[in-house]
Formats: sequence, structure tokens, C-alpha cells
Amino acid sequence: MLQSNAWPWSIENIDLRTPESKQIEMIRTEAIRQLKQQGYSRFYLPENLSL
Repeated sequence: MLQSNAWPWSIENIDLRTPESKQIEMIRTEAIRQLKQQGYSRFYLPENLSL
């Protein structure tokens, strides 16, 4: 089980006003979307990145 603080860009650490964090959020959202498309409905993520 992952600890939340092991995730380097957890939601709490993202300032959504910066372009970098917007890009990270887009990449994360797209990655989760693709995993769901491939049938991975359950996999381990910190609570703040739950599907």
C-alpha cells in the first residue's frame, strides 16, 4: 500500500495556477482514462488519486 507522501505530486502539492501543474493534471487524467479503457478498473493509488 502506498503512502500518500510517497507520491511526489500529490494533489495537495499542486498549485493549479502554474502551467506545469496543469500539464501534470492533464497527463494524470489521461493516464487514468487509458488504464480504465484497457480494463484496469482497480489499481493502487494514493487516496487523493482515487478513480
